[in-house]
Formats: sequence, C-alpha cells, structure tokens
Amino acid sequence: MASESECVAVAEPPHVHLHLHPDGTEPLAHIAVDYCPEACHHASEDGEIHVTYDDRGGARWRSRCRFLPGGAIAATIRAPAGDTAGLNYNLYLSSLEGSRDMDEIDFEFLGHDKCAVQTNFHVAGGGGREQIHVLPFDSSDGFHHYAIAWGADAIEWRIDGELIRREERVAGEPWPEKPMFLYASVWDASHINDGKWTGTYHGRDAPYICSYKDIRVPLALSLEDEEDPYKCACVGDASATTAAAADAAEELDAGDAPAAAAAAAADAAEQVDAGDSPAATAATDAAEQVGAGDVPASAAAADVVEEVDAGAVADYIVLAHRSLPDLRPVNLYGIGPRDSDQSWAPSQKGPNRRETGTMKLHHPVASQQHRGARRTRCAESERDEMPNVALLSAASPSTSSAAPRLRHVARRRPSRRSACPRSAASKLSIMAALGEDPIREWILTEGKATKITGVSSIGGGCINSAQCYKTDAGSFFVKTNGRIGPSMFEGEALGLKAMYDTNSIRVPLPYKVGSLPTGGSFIIMEFIEFGRSRGDQSALGRKLAEMHKAAKSDKGYGFYVDNTIGSTPQINTWTADWIEFYSKHRLGFQLELITQRFGDSAIYDKGQRLIENMHPLFEGAAMEPCLLHGDLWSGNISSDTNGEPVILDPACYYGHNEAEFGMSWCAGFGGEFYSSYFEVMPKQPGFEKRRDLYLLYHYLNHYNLFGTGYRSSAMSIIDDYLRMLKA
Repeated sequence: MASESECVAVAEPPHVHLHLHPDGTEPLAHIAVDYCPEACHHASEDGEIHVTYDDRGGARWRSRCRFLPGGAIAATIRAPAGDTAGLNYNLYLSSLEGSRDMDEIDFEFLGHDKCAVQTNFHVAGGGGREQIHVLPFDSSDGFHHYAIAWGADAIEWRIDGELIRREERVAGEPWPEKPMFLYASVWDASHINDGKWTGTYHGRDAPYICSYKDIRVPLALSLEDEEDPYKCACVGDASATTAAAADAAEELDAGDAPAAAAAAAADAAEQVDAGDSPAATAATDAAEQVGAGDVPASAAAADVVEEVDAGAVADYIVLAHRSLPDLRPVNLYGIGPRDSDQSWAPSQKGPNRRETGTMKLHHPVASQQHRGARRTRCAESERDEMPNVALLSAASPSTSSAAPRLRHVARRRPSRRSACPRSAASKLSIMAALGEDPIREWILTEGKATKITGVSSIGGGCINSAQCYKTDAGSFFVKTNGRIGPSMFEGEALGLKAMYDTNSIRVPLPYKVGSLPTGGSFIIMEFIEFGRSRGDQSALGRKLAEMHKAAKSDKGYGFYVDNTIGSTPQINTWTADWIEFYSKHRLGFQLELITQRFGDSAIYDKGQRLIENMHPLFEGAAMEPCLLHGDLWSGNISSDTNGEPVILDPACYYGHNEAEFGMSWCAGFGGEFYSSYFEVMPKQPGFEKRRDLYLLYHYLNHYNLFGTGYRSSAMSIIDDYLRMLKA
C-alpha cells in the first residue's frame, strides 16, 4: 500500500527524449475488453484507447496475447481531469488478472495525487514492493510516456524516457517469469486501506476519461492465438467486415426481406470484434432495416455482438496451450547486465513447436446433463411450492419452428438508409414477419403504460443483451437472449424474487419471463437508476448479512430450480447435508466438467481427495441453509442514486453463508464490509480455514469457462488443503 511505500522523486525531464519507441516493439493493433465495453473506445485507425469511468463503472482492456520476458511495453497516457480521488488508473503487465498466483509489473496512478505514480511488481501473487514516485508534472495536464522493460535479470520503469526505477534479480529470490498480458483499467479503489491508498471517490467531476495512445508491445516475443474457425476478427481488422455489413444493409430492402437483411448483417458482423464500437455498430445497419427501431420484438432478430472476444465471453472462447520455444531476452532498454553493451537476440535450442487446443464454451455433454437433470427434477411441482411465482407466467406463443433463427443486436446507430421513410404497410409487414412482440405487449398491458417513449441499449454483459424501455409509467429493464429458452431467466427471476422478499438489500423486482417469437427468451424487471459508485461497503456488508439471516430454507440446501453460474450449469438438487451438497453439486460437478473438457485427470484426482477429506474443515461451525446471491463480484454490485447498495444478476441457492464470499477475489470487499457483516452474522469457528475452499468453486468454474489460465490457482488451493489435511 502507498502508506508503506518508498517515495522517490522523478527528475524534471529534458526537452528531448530518445528511445521512446524501444527497438523490437510494434504498435498494439488489437485489444480485448474484459468488462463494460461501452466504457472503452478503441480508435484503431490512430491507435488511441479512451477508458471512461462514470455511473456505469469503468472498464479494463488488455492485449489479445501474452508476452514473454525480454521485451518492453510503452504507452503515452493522459490521466483523467478533475477530482479523481478514489480512482486507480494504470498500465501494467499481468500473467492473468485476478489469479491467486499471478506475476505482475505495473504503473498505478492513485487518484488523490496526480503528481505521483506507484510502481510495483508481483511474483506468484505476492507483492509488497511498492514505490511512490513524485512527478514533476500533473499527470492529467497532458500526455506523458510510460514504459516497462522486463527481462530475465532486471526490470526497468521509465517516464518520458528517464529511468525512475530498476530492480535486478537476486539469486534465490522470486522473479516474474510468466508470459503476461498488457492491461489497463480505471476503477474505484476507495475501499482499499479505508481510502488511504487512492482517497475516497466522490464523482463530482464525472465522467473521467483516461486516454492511451502510441501503445507499443514486444515484437516476436508474444504467444499468438492459432487461427480457429470460431475466432472473431480483431479490432484492427474491422474495416473490411464493416463494409460488408454496410453492403448487406444497402442491398436488401427492409420492407421486402427483413429476416434476410438481418441474417446478412449478422453474418457479416460475426467477424467483427464487439469491443470496437464503430465496427460493431456499422454491422447493425441491416438490422435497422428490419425495424429494430420500430419493432422491439426484433430484440431477438439479429445477434451481431454475442460472439465476441475472450475478454467478454460469449458463445465460444478460443484458448491456446502450447510448449514454448526457448527464447532468450532481447535487450530493448539497456536491460540486462548493468554495464554490458551486449545485445541479446532470440535463440531457439529446440523446435518451435506449438500444441494448441480449443474449448467450446457451451459444452454439449454438460448441456445434455443439465437438461436431463432439469427434466428429472419435477420442476413444475417444485415451482408450485415456491411462494409468489405468479410473475413467471406462461411463455408467449412462438412462431413456426421453420422461422429463421436470427440474433440480437447489442448496439444501434442511425441507419445509413434512415433518410428513407418507411410506410405503415412496411411496418405491418415487418410485424407480421417477426410475430407479436411479447415485451411491448406486457409493458402496454400489465405494465400499465400507455406508450413507450424510447428504447436504449445498455450493454448486458457477455451472455445476454439488455435494454431500457422508457414509458409514461416509468422505465423497465429488459434482458433478452436469442438462443436460450426461458428456463435460464426463470432461475434468475426466482432468485431475484426470493432476495426481494427478504426486505433487506435492494434488488430489481422481476415482472415477467417469456419466450421470444423468433426463438430465445426475455425477462422484464424493475429499472434501478444507479449512483456514481458502488456505495458504502459497511452498508453492503450489513444488508447482505440481513438477507442471509432473514431467508432460510426448511427444504435443505439447494434451490427450486437449477440455474447457471456464468454460463455453466449450476445443479441445485435439494440436499439435507451441506458438505454433501457442496461436494457433489459444486466442487464435484466442476471437476467432472474439467475432465470432460480438458482431460485433466490430475486436478480431478486431487480434487476428489480433497472432497473425501474436507470434513474436518467444518468442525465447530454452525451451518444453516441461507439464501445466497451466489455470484457476488464487483460487476454484480452497485448502488442506487441514494447510495444504497444494489445487487443483481444472481445465481441463487440456499447454502452456507460463508460460500457467498467465494468471488471475493474480484469483489473488492474491504475491512468495513466484513466488520459490518459479522456484526449481524457472527463469524464461525474455522472461517479462515474454509475461506479458500469457497474460492475454489469459482476458480474451477473460471477454468471451465476461460481455460487453463485458472488451473494453477485452483490446483494451488487444492494442494494447500491436501497438505493441511495430510490427505
């Protein structure tokens, strides 16, 4: 933390700086956006990236490949203007953000002081090497150049070409050696060290924009993805596919062939990276011609953006694992032996052999098991026992199964042909082609609205699309999915309603779940206007504990229906014993999926040994089946305009309350959160011993969703427990 860091002054830079483009680097052409892509704009034609922090939160972008030691990264950065207290904006290398054993090298700007920057490096998850450097300028006044060179024997940090820090490897000491992505993000770090690190976020000058340009990455020291039929084109490749989408829109008449136009646009746009808004939105022109602006039922009528990059996971993720050539580091910034002029070059002592495998996110075996489990669990009779489920009224009638399977457009812009007026007859023909709109129908009847005044896209994440419907009776939040039936949203609605009924923490009230005429499903719920921060940590901890205390189940551990955690099936069969439930339906199920997808018998065998021997971890703990949100990470936590905490997008079930903290590694819970929580729900004996056991479920799920980058974190937890339990 900053309070424990060494402060170092940075000399006033000279007027001319040499070597701002270190040898052996090239411009960064392609990026992925890990979350909130609408807050990250990549102008690929001039290489600029702008990350905005406002009431949506911030965003994080990264390179599409990892880089080996022996290279340099650099960027010219302008920090956000205004009072940025509480914010952290940065540029850093990391083997995998969020991993327990990540290597990392970073520049971090601490929002309460724009005339300082922190440098640090982590090895296998361990940091503690912070230094604060006093800058001779305000980092928001203009662009300045920041670079990191990283080799087998030294790390150097430079600002405007001047060396500000150098760390040399010490024999026997840990050193960052893993291949690393280049990352940058803007986020609210107010909760860290009670605001002493970055200050406390107020947001009085929002939106805050951090700008990056002239971004350089190592040349020929990267682990590039193999070509794959499921792989989307990158941001830098957008121009040709943008033109293809535009051509599709120009050539097809909306009134005569709405389905064909949408399909053509979707096909063209499948090659475009969703992270690049101008390219992706160009592909929606054809979908506009089928009435996307006039017929909200077409929310299922074109899905341009749902097959996206690995940072915003959708249908498929391409993952590569390969044996690497033996590469020696390249001297880019004078890095290496201190006084040596030796220029290092890559050398290969073995064959440049790469063994690549791909993973399909929706695994057919898992999907089949999930469907089978749902069929055999008498879901209808169980729903009858769930109170207040009238909101889950029957799905709307579907059109013929022969109807074309179109997909949803996540972003819109004015059509190229918007100057051409459409006749009423044209609108009617579109309605007839798409079928009735159950979303609009519900809003204008049971929703008590007489007119819809606007529909706007508000993102929706990597699996679903989301819109805000503004009406004369208020606003409604609508999520749609063009491929999955209503069962997924039923599970979400049941969870939201169960949490809502505790009258503890604020959640959006669900109103309606149903099928879309063209396939897929929707959910309509209360629209909550978010505030400018995640709210008070103390209030979040207290209200979450109140929910856990208020909602208990007399049926045991489980839930009324199976649901999903991300896009992975989550089995919720009622079970009387918590250890049995967690062993079988959480850890055991994830381990089985890993075996099916990756053939990883080593982690399966060790995981089973842990399951068989973990009973002592629960000795002395009083466990009750409490209602859990189930997927409580920072992206599912916000606050309303009054500052009250809001939680959303649940994967609910009744479980041991401590399991709620399983996503704490990317939730940012601070000391105030835990103190307030345990005032209401007292800490149980052995809490610290069980803590990583609940992290393990989510690391295993990330392994299944995102690939082998999370394997080491999961295996590390398993190995630690096997040693602790002497199993």
